[in-house]
Amino acid sequence: MPPGGPRRSSIQDAGPANPYLRRPGRPVLAPTPYVGAYAGRRAVSGSAITLVVVSAVCLFPFLLVTQLPALIIGLMAINARDDLARADRLARRGWWAFAAGLAAIVALFVSAAALLFSVMLAVIG
Repeated sequence: MPPGGPRRSSIQDAGPANPYLRRPGRPVLAPTPYVGAYAGRRAVSGSAITLVVVSAVCLFPFLLVTQLPALIIGLMAINARDDLARADRLARRGWWAFAAGLAAIVALFVSAAALLFSVMLAVIG
């Protein structure tokens, strides 16, 4: 044995653990001066974000009012951050509403074209 007792390792002489080092299995969040700022940030469904953007693009410049339900459902899906399964379910329903809105626009366009064609035939013939 060395004089003064057994040798101590550098780990035993180390100070307190650095709270900013990443430990396996659990993330360490840095303290913030704001209460709850960015703490436990939850994921947002990418499909819901895409649905809101596409619905808004179709709603405002093209005046497709049929896309309003898809926009509302997409916003509900974004707000459902606590439950990702619910957010995905809402996003899926929003995409169905978007498709139904597009189908309604196509049906209105086809019926308007048929009506215009029949009026033109009545005037000509």
